[in-house]
Amino acid sequence: MIKAKKTNQVPFKASINIFFGVMSIIILMMSCTDLQSEKEPTIHHSEIDMKEAYNEMGDYFVVTEQMPELIGGLSGVQENLKYPGEAKKAGLEGRVYIQFIVNSTGEVEDPKVIRGIDESLDEAALEAVKQARFHPGLIRGNPVRVQYSLPIVFQLESSSGSNGV
Repeated sequence: MIKAKKTNQVPFKASINIFFGVMSIIILMMSCTDLQSEKEPTIHHSEIDMKEAYNEMGDYFVVTEQMPELIGGLSGVQENLKYPGEAKKAGLEGRVYIQFIVNSTGEVEDPKVIRGIDESLDEAALEAVKQARFHPGLIRGNPVRVQYSLPIVFQLESSSGSNGV
């Protein structure tokens, strides 16, 4: 007669009980973490934190759900740009950065040079931006005042073959 060898194997029923016990503990642990995450507020990317979007004075936004859109694009502003004669003669080129407020009707308010090249070029850039019109910025579908910046490029015709802008 052949004798069966004794092994240290766990009987089949016992292994199933252990398996289901471990799975129950894992499921319980996962459900506890799900409950904790449900307590935290959900932040949607389309929502804007109003406190961060407003400037310190609270009179205009710096970020909106829909930022203002320049009617006619930057080329429209550059068409209104007049390259000053003395700047042309001096060979002055570069970018002038203008910062301003786009109001709720899409008009430019309080334009100022935040980085300039030359007084004559800075003034020409300001005049061109004052004439620009925008589709206003929107928050929750309502037009709002938004801070905006534009680079105005001055480039002589001989440098690029363009129309002086």
